[in-house]
Amino acid sequence: MKIVKNFPETEIKRRIRLRSRITFAEFMGIALFWPEGGYYTGESPIGATGDYYTSPSVHPAFGGLLAMQIFQIWDLMGRPELFPIIEAGAGNGLLARDILSRVLGLSTDFAKAIRYVCLDYRSEQGLEGDGFIGGDSLSVDRVAGTMPTQQLIDDVGSISNYSLPFSGVTGCIISNELLDAFPVHQVTVQQGMFQEIFVSMVDESFVQTVGSPSSLELFQRLRKHGVELKEGQVAEINLGIDRWASEIGSVLDSGYVITIDYGDTARRLYSFQERPDGCLTTYYKHTQIDDPFKHIGSQDITSQVDFSAVVTSGRTNGLEYLGYTTQRQFLKNLGLDIWSRELDRTGITFKDAQVNKAGILDLVRVGGLGDFKVLLQGKNVPTDKLWGFDTNSCAAGRVDAFNFNPVPLLSGDHIRILDGLYPRPETEFTLNELWPSDSQ
Repeated sequence: MKIVKNFPETEIKRRIRLRSRITFAEFMGIALFWPEGGYYTGESPIGATGDYYTSPSVHPAFGGLLAMQIFQIWDLMGRPELFPIIEAGAGNGLLARDILSRVLGLSTDFAKAIRYVCLDYRSEQGLEGDGFIGGDSLSVDRVAGTMPTQQLIDDVGSISNYSLPFSGVTGCIISNELLDAFPVHQVTVQQGMFQEIFVSMVDESFVQTVGSPSSLELFQRLRKHGVELKEGQVAEINLGIDRWASEIGSVLDSGYVITIDYGDTARRLYSFQERPDGCLTTYYKHTQIDDPFKHIGSQDITSQVDFSAVVTSGRTNGLEYLGYTTQRQFLKNLGLDIWSRELDRTGITFKDAQVNKAGILDLVRVGGLGDFKVLLQGKNVPTDKLWGFDTNSCAAGRVDAFNFNPVPLLSGDHIRILDGLYPRPETEFTLNELWPSDSQ
């Protein structure tokens, strides 16, 4: 018997024939997460051969400084003997590896306490560097975030959460570029009426149609933040944030939530002057296409995160707002500039030092990763200000305290930014290029 595979585009067309139209959130969910040929269910899309790269793939300093921040969290929480770190959307596990490599040098007690859990849809792939994290002092588990296949087929719109299979957690939950992949609804205003944008078909080609909203939550979300769309304006609304916050609130007894992603507050995200056409973006082979109906299942579809919604939904679910800053400022507060200077004293070659400095520069680049936002939330935790959110703290003192643990260097698993952006190895990078304005 021949088995006919049902790929994302086929499934989307089947549903439209059945119901005449579907929400864009449903379309996006199928394109990204469908079990057979979905963008995130196939080979890793991250890296030089993929469609985009993330902060962990640029330089291990990102994970190393996160480890230092989590160390402070563990310390403030009374140094519990068991401390889970749950990473949602862990991908190939590179961030986990970089965090854990730093942990091994921070504190023996800290390393023994950690239980690191990676959640991701692509559970069949092992963590990068499995051989390195199997020591006596650390426990790393990989848990599938995939829903049962039938549930996924019946309600693909609900796959925007990563199904935390835990309860009573005292620890830390982190995510990097997770929320931007949650399926979004698209809305607009036509002739003064609030409308939702649906996906339909004409002659087997996908087209957009408008109609009454599929959920009252769409209008209520905007009203909650005082947003009023203008005539003809297009906007994206991520209802999966509410489900995600609810799940975290039910899982976490005590601990911190660190969310890193690109996005903004609702006021700026829905500004007609800044984003009249919304902020949906698609990427195919490192090229911005901005047409979700092309390369279905083979291109990334993403939308900027409404951090106001993340904060509001968090409060509704018992998560207190504790801090919000740019990735650029967060890493600077933790001492990234000091690590950059230390590279010249590590004994590596000039070229290798420049390659590493280029990666560090990309982590804080204005108009790029440096503009990403870092949100801190907590539940039943101390109110002490964390290092990454304290511009008045002494980063130098913290870094000096960990000098016995060398500055992390690029490995074969990271992208060499210099090779792609700065082809001349003699190019020298200065701290002025990292932070041209320290007042930012």
